[in-house]
Amino acid sequence: LAARVAHAAGGGEILLTAAVADDPRVADVLPDGQRGTLVLRGIPAPVDVVLVRAPAARTPAFTWSASSAFLSSTVAS
Repeated sequence: LAARVAHAAGGGEILLTAAVADDPRVADVLPDGQRGTLVLRGIPAPVDVVLVRAPAARTPAFTWSASSAFLSSTVAS
């Protein structure tokens, strides 16, 4: 179900089930989104979903260093 819901998202969007979005561990880090329902073929009832649009591009909080194989934190300015 999660893959089918995520596949329905457009570019720059995150689409997840309301059950996942309402989990306190997720809700603490996810900005508020637009709630709605999604009808999926083969699923008998509409699925409650939350759509979050990505903010404008910014400097990533983490960068991948292939040579050291460590995830290193950077300071965004």
